[in-house]
Amino acid sequence: MLRLVFLLIVAASAEVYPTKGVSFDIVDLLWSIFTKGELNPPSVAATMRSLPDEHHRAPAWEYPRNVKENETLWDTNHTVTAIREASQRGFKFFRFGATLFWPNQMKLWKTNPALYWKGMDLVFQTAEKYGCQLIPSILWNHFCIADLVGEPLGKLFVPGTKLRNTVKQYVTEIRDRYSHSPALLAWELGNEMNLLADLDLEKQQPAIAPQMGTPKRRTKADNFSTTDMIDFQQDMAGWLHVSGKKNQIPISSGCAVPRANAHHLRISYHKKNRDWTPDTMKQYEDYLVDIHAGLQLVSVHMYPGKGMDRFNKGWGTHSTALLNLTQHIVKKRMPQKGLYLGEYGDKLQDPQGRKFTYLVWQAIVDLGIDMSTLWIWEFGPQNKTYSIWPTKEPQLIAEMQAVNKMVEG
Repeated sequence: MLRLVFLLIVAASAEVYPTKGVSFDIVDLLWSIFTKGELNPPSVAATMRSLPDEHHRAPAWEYPRNVKENETLWDTNHTVTAIREASQRGFKFFRFGATLFWPNQMKLWKTNPALYWKGMDLVFQTAEKYGCQLIPSILWNHFCIADLVGEPLGKLFVPGTKLRNTVKQYVTEIRDRYSHSPALLAWELGNEMNLLADLDLEKQQPAIAPQMGTPKRRTKADNFSTTDMIDFQQDMAGWLHVSGKKNQIPISSGCAVPRANAHHLRISYHKKNRDWTPDTMKQYEDYLVDIHAGLQLVSVHMYPGKGMDRFNKGWGTHSTALLNLTQHIVKKRMPQKGLYLGEYGDKLQDPQGRKFTYLVWQAIVDLGIDMSTLWIWEFGPQNKTYSIWPTKEPQLIAEMQAVNKMVEG
């Protein structure tokens, strides 16, 4: 097992980061309350420990039983258990999906808002009870509300459309309900919107599940550019602003690390064929700066693979050199902002084990990256890939606790 050798601790400005530490994504804190179905037994946390793998081969949110208007909350066990077990081990902030995943689920927000917000209240109340804080990632599945209102995703970027007005309504409601909660650490606009930008979504066909309320196909009307995204992000950040509040809640983009060809895709968006030429280091830098205009936390998600081996530097698939470069860019070009590593991790079947995770922790300490969340805590649907159970990997938890002590100072 790779051991950590800590070389240097660089303290970041207290004004940049609302808190410090390494913690976890617990993506399904809200989802597990409402989603039950033939392949998702009553409690994700409880049943996934006992059922054989074939009973949870599908994601927990993929085949839910639809929530009826007169129903109470389905199950709260996973939400409470996950937060309690993580907090007892010293992890004090968590990122989670703050909308339901599919339109057939999300319609509950419209048909029975009291029940919907009761579920969200439970997430915040549980975090408060255990002295933890939350990073709600608001638009997790970017197609969800678009499909709910029956408009293509491209309408999100057009002021005055039904989709944009509905998203603004949701953002306003979640802001008004939780902006003053002690459990709110930071807002996140959504999950990895930049990975959809500038693509031909008619060819990609993402997030299709007609049985869950999506259309049968995506079309060119779903497409949007990086420029569209940047404009929308700044507007959405404005919706989250609380008038008269002295200390505004910091906002993360929720973006993944930019694609290796993000700049070239951006400039070829209006051309017949997209340009997949790899970007230069300077183009990567400029793109990263552009997509975080008007935001306080620079978000990247990083996993081992070809995406880490860039610019013909021979870094390799498990290198953290790109993370090093990203932190350098933030300090040089965006010194008033903080880098938030919102996702990272190794697949359980990676022949190199948890190598990338340990290297990331080394980089976090060396580079002074004060906020990060590891993918993913007690998530049954990814038991074979990424899910971390503290009873199964006690050494990993112990090493992570050691990192926390160094990051927290």
